This record gives sequence, structure tokens and C-alpha cells, in this order.
Amino acid sequence: MHQRAKTAMTVGLVAALVVSACASASGASGKPGPPPKARQAAQCSSSDTAPRNPANPLDTAAFTGTDPLAGAHLFVESPWQ
Repeated sequence: MHQRAKTAMTVGLVAALVVSACASASGASGKPGPPPKARQAAQCSSSDTAPRNPANPLDTAAFTGTDPLAGAHLFVESPWQ
């Protein structure tokens, strides 16, 4: 057998073992696990409690008009281009 074929077979066997181990560890055996428990939502730590403007989803301070991306700098020049 060639070295490349041996390597491919070894990688395939290891992958098969990992998949089977993950399947058995994830509860794929058909046994029902405990039901998921609901948790209370965490409060936002932001002090900004102002109502949101749907026309300005990015909450830009100098927003005027109907396009919230107007005037945005989305490309930065660099010497590597």
C-alpha cells in the first residue's frame, strides 16, 4: 500500500470513530433527556433607555434623511492594497 493510501485510510478511520463517539455522547441513543429549563432574561446593562427610531436603526447622532448609511465610511484605505 502506498503512503498516501495509508494516510487516507487512517484519517477516514479516525473521522469515523470521532463521528460515532460524538453521536453516542450527544444522546442519539433515543433515550429522552431532561427537558430544557427556561431562564429569566438578563437585563440590559446599557444606560440608554430612549425609544428606538426605526428609520435610524444604527442610532447615529447626526442622522438626517432616510438612509442611515449615508456618509458612512465603510472602506479604510491601507498601504497593503
